[in-house]
Amino acid sequence: MFVSSSDVFMSVAEGGLEGASSGRGAAKDHLPESCQGTRIMRIRTEAERNVFERITFANLTVDGAAASLWESYQVSHSLGKRLLKVGRWTTAPRCADAPRDEADEGNPMSGSSTPTSHAAALLSIPKEVGTAQMTMDFGVLLAPVDDPLQRRQDLTGLHLTCTTIDYDPMIVLEEGPGGSVLVGGLVGKFFLTLKEITNFTYTCRRVRDGEWGSAIEGRWTGMIGEVSDGMAQVAIAPLSVTQKRSAVVGFLIPLIVTSSRIILKRPTNEDYMWTVYTKQFTPGVWGMLVAAVFSLGLFLACVSRYAHSEVSVPPIDSVLTVVGFMFGQGTVLRVETVAGRTLVLTALLLQVVTLSYYTSNLVSALTVGPPLPPYRDLRDIHQEKSITFGLLKGTAESDALKDSDLPLYKAVWRDMKEDHLVMTSTEGMNRVFRGDYAFLEWEIFYLLNYGTDCRAIMLPFSFLTSFATFAISRDSPLIPIFNKLILDMLSAGFFKKWWMEMNVNNNVCAALETAPIELRTIVTPFIVLGLGVLVALGVLAAEFFFIRRG
Repeated sequence: MFVSSSDVFMSVAEGGLEGASSGRGAAKDHLPESCQGTRIMRIRTEAERNVFERITFANLTVDGAAASLWESYQVSHSLGKRLLKVGRWTTAPRCADAPRDEADEGNPMSGSSTPTSHAAALLSIPKEVGTAQMTMDFGVLLAPVDDPLQRRQDLTGLHLTCTTIDYDPMIVLEEGPGGSVLVGGLVGKFFLTLKEITNFTYTCRRVRDGEWGSAIEGRWTGMIGEVSDGMAQVAIAPLSVTQKRSAVVGFLIPLIVTSSRIILKRPTNEDYMWTVYTKQFTPGVWGMLVAAVFSLGLFLACVSRYAHSEVSVPPIDSVLTVVGFMFGQGTVLRVETVAGRTLVLTALLLQVVTLSYYTSNLVSALTVGPPLPPYRDLRDIHQEKSITFGLLKGTAESDALKDSDLPLYKAVWRDMKEDHLVMTSTEGMNRVFRGDYAFLEWEIFYLLNYGTDCRAIMLPFSFLTSFATFAISRDSPLIPIFNKLILDMLSAGFFKKWWMEMNVNNNVCAALETAPIELRTIVTPFIVLGLGVLVALGVLAAEFFFIRRG
């Protein structure tokens, strides 16, 4: 049977009713003999709605004058529901004829048919529940006013299965029993702190295919694929949050924000073994110098031949004389005429200017190394055919190139070959150090691992800004709990503390530093010297052979 007044509705057993249920102003002789049943109150104000929206249900006393307020939640589909007493409610007028018998703790989910007594409703509320008292139209309510996630942090009995990947120093893995791994590292500390706070256990394994997660022909690979397929409940790695990934997995609050940068090998003198002494001038400048030397030599031969007071000099000797001038040498020729002396002074002036430019550039190159490459962005790298562009296989960056509508990104992905991709960041950096390879990698990874290594440089171009965090099953009830705890850790400065503990110091490679010159750098002049000796000996042998025959 169902009875009601203007503000309160109650269902009671058939025959257990003598009058209407009590509303505001209801007469005493119209009260029911028993208040057993379900009571529903009309919530008439926004304040009342805000208070009651967090309550799962209320367990009434046998006299209907009080109720214990309980909250039910489930931290995992594999575990049962958990109950927590979070408040109480007392109302007036009370059910006049209802007896007040002994207290029954009355867990509302225990299956007991005995209603909670008035004394049971007044039992203490756990101290972790923050409550406030509110006087309402139907009595006095003591209800929770804190964040419910604060009191749902006990995950005892929960065992998580996770997938992960080596990404030192953000994810550092140690071998565990049965092929499992123990998680550590800068980002792994967030997961370990969550475990410490909530008391869950876990079993982690390396991702089977070694990839982060990319969609190939409608199927996901890597850690994203294992989470979306149910093989793992959570992926412990700094995974980029993308719209495409969010359609198949859930993400926690971002832990780090970084950008993808192009990394190249820093040029060294060893890379210019055969050109270390010739790259000071462009080929055009060298051509002009050769032409100037031969021209001055021929002019000097003409002056010596046609001038009356000059001794005739053969053209070959005149050219050798000018070459000697260019290398700072003098001459035994006697130049008497104004025309001849003008040519000599011109050759000496050319030698002074040329040697000044050449020497300053050479000293600078041998001291601080050659200049940085002129590339600025992805377009420059793509247009340079001598450089191979690559990145990690199965990442958000590869999806961004593959799915982009920009002509440049389409062209880059179209020219990408399988051997341009690498499985690990270490493999990519090793290819960078070998040369002629441009590697797209997170800036934070480069700074943490190679920030003090001056063998590589980062281009200023930023390809993709990533918000990275753990991936988790989309419908997991753990998402709000973990998000709350991670937000608390970030607000408390945990990440900054862990970052400082790593003692990250970036070396300023642009600073002027001197180092001993290696043999590989100066071997070229000795090779030229050796070749010159061999040529001279060869000519000597030829002359001797022909002279003897003659």
